[in-house]
Amino acid sequence: MNARLVIFIIGGLIFGGMLAGLLYYANTHKTSSDSLDQQKLTEVPSPTPSPVPLEKYQNESGFLFEHPANITVTENEIDATSYADLTLTSETESGSIEIDIVDTKLKDLAAWKKQNKEATSSMKAIETELVDIPAYEEQLNNGKKTLIAIEKGTLYTVVVNHGDNFEYWENVYETIVDSFAFKLPEEDTAPPPAGGSSGGGSTGDDIIFEGEEIIE
Repeated sequence: MNARLVIFIIGGLIFGGMLAGLLYYANTHKTSSDSLDQQKLTEVPSPTPSPVPLEKYQNESGFLFEHPANITVTENEIDATSYADLTLTSETESGSIEIDIVDTKLKDLAAWKKQNKEATSSMKAIETELVDIPAYEEQLNNGKKTLIAIEKGTLYTVVVNHGDNFEYWENVYETIVDSFAFKLPEEDTAPPPAGGSSGGGSTGDDIIFEGEEIIE
C-alpha cells in the first residue's frame, strides 16, 4: 500500500475521532446545562421562618425579663431565704433554664468560687454582667452553662440545660440576660373620691365639737 495513502487514512481516523469527541462533549454539556436550568425553574424557595414573638415576665420580688412566647415560666415554691425559683421549659424542645434568686452570706463572686472549688475545678469563666452587676458565665463539668452574680447579699443564678438543642436554648438564654431588669410591679391605686373625703360629701365645717354653742 502506498505510504501516502496509509498516512491519509490514519490522519482521517484521528480527525474523525477528535470530531466525534468534540460533538459528544458539546452534546453532554448542553444536556447538563438544560438539566440545571430545569432544576432551577422547578425549585421552590423555602419560606423564611417567622420570628417567635417575645413575652414579658415580671416577678413580684422586683425583676423582669423577656422570653419567647412558646416558653412556659413555672414559679416553684420558695422558702424564707429565696426571692424566686423559676423553671423555663418548651413544649417542643428538650432542655430547660433554671433561675434562682436567694439570700447569701457570700461577699462576692470570688468567695462563691472558692466555696464551690470542686464543682468549678475545670470550668472556663467569662466575666460578664447581669444588668449592671458583675457576673461570671461558666461552662460546668456536667455541660450546663451557669451565670452567677452577687450583689448586696443576693445571689443570682441562671442555669442552662441545653438538652438536644444547644442553639435554641442559647438564644433563649441570651434573650433573658439581655432583657433582665429590676423593677417592682406597678400597683393599681384608686383615685380619691370627689371632694377629698369619703363621708358622703361632708367637710370639716360640718363637724360640731361637744360643748360648742349653736347660734341660729
